[in-house]
Amino acid sequence: MRQTIAQALIQEGRELGYVEAAIQTKQEDLITLLQVKFKQIPQNLIEQIRAIRTIDRLDTLLRQSVSATRFEEIEIE
Repeated sequence: MRQTIAQALIQEGRELGYVEAAIQTKQEDLITLLQVKFKQIPQNLIEQIRAIRTIDRLDTLLRQSVSATRFEEIEIE
């Protein structure tokens, strides 16, 4: 059955909301991991992480962070 335009827009809005929530969750997970691992992290690093808008990029940074022994090993930019 075909959706109305309104139904399609509502569905699209829901999907965008899920993506945004997933991005925010991964950003917070990455920040938490770095805080646990390094105790203090620079505010500018937190701001850079929060500016990342793709799940794939955040996943890559999470994987890098697990094995990193210093901030320079994590390719934020």
